[in-house]
Amino acid sequence: MPHIFTGIMKRKSIPTNTAYSFVDKGVSAITGVLLIPFIIHHLGVNIYSIWVIFLSVLDYLMLAQFGISTSFRKFIAEYHARREIRNLNEFISTAFYLLLLLSFIVVIIAFVFSPPVLSFLLKSNYSSHVNMLFMFIVLTSCVALVDQIFLSIPQGCQRFDITSVMSIASRLLYVGLVVALLANKFKIEALIIATFVGNLVVLVLHIWISIRIIPTLSISPRFFKWEKVAVMYGFGIKIQISFFSNWVALNFDKLILAKMLDARYVVIYDIGSKIILFLRDLPMMFFSIVFSRASELNSNNDLKALIHLYENGTKYCAALFFGIIAFFYPQAHSILFLWIGPAVDPQSAYVFRILLVGTMFILLTGVGSSIAKGMGKPERETLSNAIMAICNIVLSYTLCKLFGFRGIVIGTATAYAVGATILVILINKLLRIGTVRFCRQVLTIPVLLNFGLLLFGIYAFHLFDTVFSSWDIRLRYISFAVCYGIFLSGTSILVYTKLKFIPILVYLQKPLVIFSGN
Repeated sequence: MPHIFTGIMKRKSIPTNTAYSFVDKGVSAITGVLLIPFIIHHLGVNIYSIWVIFLSVLDYLMLAQFGISTSFRKFIAEYHARREIRNLNEFISTAFYLLLLLSFIVVIIAFVFSPPVLSFLLKSNYSSHVNMLFMFIVLTSCVALVDQIFLSIPQGCQRFDITSVMSIASRLLYVGLVVALLANKFKIEALIIATFVGNLVVLVLHIWISIRIIPTLSISPRFFKWEKVAVMYGFGIKIQISFFSNWVALNFDKLILAKMLDARYVVIYDIGSKIILFLRDLPMMFFSIVFSRASELNSNNDLKALIHLYENGTKYCAALFFGIIAFFYPQAHSILFLWIGPAVDPQSAYVFRILLVGTMFILLTGVGSSIAKGMGKPERETLSNAIMAICNIVLSYTLCKLFGFRGIVIGTATAYAVGATILVILINKLLRIGTVRFCRQVLTIPVLLNFGLLLFGIYAFHLFDTVFSSWDIRLRYISFAVCYGIFLSGTSILVYTKLKFIPILVYLQKPLVIFSGN
């Protein structure tokens, strides 16, 4: 068989791919944190709330793909490993034309339904010009939708380093355009133009690198196969339910706030939840590694090693995520103050605190859900996420009617906790381990330790704020964050090591040994 892949396609190791992906996520998080106050300053709260609602409605429209993009990387990796060039061309061509069709459907749906939906959500802020702007952002997102197949080619061949570098370049281009256009008195148009240019540039780069990777790549219509469509949807539909549930968790609250209260609360909520979304995104690369390892162990029917991976991985996650709660909870307002400035609404700090707790419980299930998917059992996560979404809708709407803005935040955090609890029970049943024993061995120490540290942090923050009240407020907040972070980290390492909860020093030297169970 002729060699169809170039030398550029020699796959990178898991640590290398993970490192590049973490840098990509880090750049995205840092630029997002720095850019949002700049955008709000130039657009104002009212116009920025329109942009947030645009993105929430757009996320809903993008669910029309029914999760087929989740299948791209899996099947491209399989065909690439077996050097099946015809199957590869058929799969890529089918995906390309299917994405074009879905993009057309999304545009038609948006054209028909966006006027009544946006009028319902935006109320007095709605106009024909606003609807036109939304249609432009829909078209821009269709470029990103078509790009999914070309993005998946290097990723399916284990070249996350390439896609990460391109993503970083695109992100920096977006930031530069947004800053330049807003400085020149553009409004939402600045965000739309920057997004379109960034999406178009990265699409061209992904097509170019895909051709370099597969010189015989062809997207001729003759390669379109309906059976490949069935394969894509057969794999993607289960994952799509989880995606939809996550969409509900991330966006439904904003739509309720826009309708039941007003646009100002949408911005308050968005600011309070934004840093949490960044924190939620960062450990996903680690969960991808767990997924790969679990797939390997499952292929060898090594249940003992899977349990070891699950318990040890969740121990480290519990130590990390409960530590994040203990660090950020007492400082929620000061962190938002340092980020947004004195204009930050105190209710954003409330959102930050409550959603932080719920989100960390969700992340705590990341190792377990990755292992379940590695075992070919994604329906556990699908079921728990579906229940979480239903609880979120019911609780958020009901509590918003009863208690207003704060009620909707409590409803969402409660739904997170319910979903996480159900998933832990389902994973433990899958691995045939007792839930009570698991919680006692894995969760008791980090929960008790970090609850004590959280109470100490609240007291210490107020004491520090009083004693050093003569300092500049920003210096005071930064100084406390540094001192408290050092104290919290040192205390945690000392306690976990003393109680032999996790062998931290050994982990720093040999992380793969601990998690693999070898």
